[in-house]
Amino acid sequence: MKYFKKDFYSSVVYLLIGFLIVLLNAVWFIPTIRAMRHQISENETEIVKRSQSEIKFFLGNQVANLAIPAFFLKPDLDHLDNKAIVEKILNEPYFNRVSLLDKNGQELFRADRLATVLEGSMEHLSDRPEFIAVINSGLPFFGDIRFTETLEPLTVVAVPVYFVRGEVAGVLIAELNIRALFSSLDSIRSVSGGSVYVVDKKGDIISHRDPSLVLQQTNRNSLQVVTDILSGKEKLAVKDDDSYVYENEKGETVLAAGGLIKETGWAVVFEEPKEIVMAPIEKIKIFAGIIVFLGVIILIVLNKLNRNLLNSKKEIERAFNSAKRLADEQSIVALLGQKALQNLNIIDLMNETVTSVSEALGTEYVKILELEPDGKNFILRAGVGWKAGFVGQAKIPAGPESQAGYTLLSEKPVVVEDLTKEKRFNAPTLLKEHNVKAGISVIIQGRDRPFGVLGAHTSLKRTFSESDINFIQSVANVLSEAIERKKSEEIVKNNAEELGTMNKFMIGRELKMIELKAEIEELKKASGGTAAAL
Repeated sequence: MKYFKKDFYSSVVYLLIGFLIVLLNAVWFIPTIRAMRHQISENETEIVKRSQSEIKFFLGNQVANLAIPAFFLKPDLDHLDNKAIVEKILNEPYFNRVSLLDKNGQELFRADRLATVLEGSMEHLSDRPEFIAVINSGLPFFGDIRFTETLEPLTVVAVPVYFVRGEVAGVLIAELNIRALFSSLDSIRSVSGGSVYVVDKKGDIISHRDPSLVLQQTNRNSLQVVTDILSGKEKLAVKDDDSYVYENEKGETVLAAGGLIKETGWAVVFEEPKEIVMAPIEKIKIFAGIIVFLGVIILIVLNKLNRNLLNSKKEIERAFNSAKRLADEQSIVALLGQKALQNLNIIDLMNETVTSVSEALGTEYVKILELEPDGKNFILRAGVGWKAGFVGQAKIPAGPESQAGYTLLSEKPVVVEDLTKEKRFNAPTLLKEHNVKAGISVIIQGRDRPFGVLGAHTSLKRTFSESDINFIQSVANVLSEAIERKKSEEIVKNNAEELGTMNKFMIGRELKMIELKAEIEELKKASGGTAAAL
């Protein structure tokens, strides 16, 4: 039990040490991982903001390229000077066509880089969405992206023309080639190989480093990051967790972040390979795992060494206890032998014996059974631990149905480890009433026949050692010798008493004869020889 407690406490200590290692590991590991993940988010945010700035700067410049000339238009919009201003706008490299409309949507002047403008070809464009949007809002407007046969991305930009504050007098509309913008976005890359792409209001890709995705009008509305941006839920969609992780068209698992281009309603998205981005974090995790693993291995080794040490101590203590117990048993046998040589009453010797055996073997019950003259039963002559009234009165069958009877018949020590599973004999009433589970019994030999049985019992399941068997057999032998010696002494004493009685009888008879002879001699003398004559 003592070593069980030591093992338990040692295990608890090592468990606490292991927990401390994990805790200390977590103290730096968790903040480090969080900081690295936050840094990844910061890098994503920086690239998204840079992309937003690129787009807004380009679009802002184009709006300015229209708004500044609009400031110099003549109030009489169909004035020929205005035509010159419209044609001059085409000097800006990104405009393909520019039109000036009055507030009713009538095209007044048009300049076209790619086609010749014919007289009388002006159109009524009041139903165009860009015209309607500018007239209603008084703000610049950008139309949807379309692609030419040569895959040039085009959009429409419209700005209001003001002459009276708050009143839109007309609209300048230009077709804008945004190839340069998308090219600049394609050049934005991260160290991990991440890139930027743009989707329109419908979620269709309009700019991507893989042109096939643009041509196929690949829709990204199924992605959480795109949905959050286009729905207005997130103007800057950046997460420190895996909320914006998905598998792209190449089968790569990517981390994503994005932002809204308010002027156009586009979403700019930055994606980068998760495996590459998370590699440093994975290395930290592996390193932390190795630390924990090595810590656990070290604890296991230390625990093993500790257990080996405890086992060695157990073996040493077990050997010491065994030697001490053997010495104590031998001392008990020797002491009982000395008392047997003394003129000690047999019952007193028996009582001394059962007490000594109980203490030596650690059993609650010890008994000395004497075989009755008819050989049918034993009587409990001496014992310890038994209920009051049993010693001197209880009888046990001497047949094979009891442990004592079986011991007598087998003529060797009988050991029982679990009486409830015993098949050789039945448990007698004496043992049942005391809830006996295990025991050992040996024969107390006699000169002509066995005197009886010495037994030790316990209410616990137990395995008795060879040393226990030798000890109780030695005690039984001492009892046997003492009993036989006592019987011999009683025989000698009885014979001596009989001989003394006979000697006294013979001596008395001789004395009586001498007295009779003396009386006869006196009578002879008194009668003067009469007796002789007679």
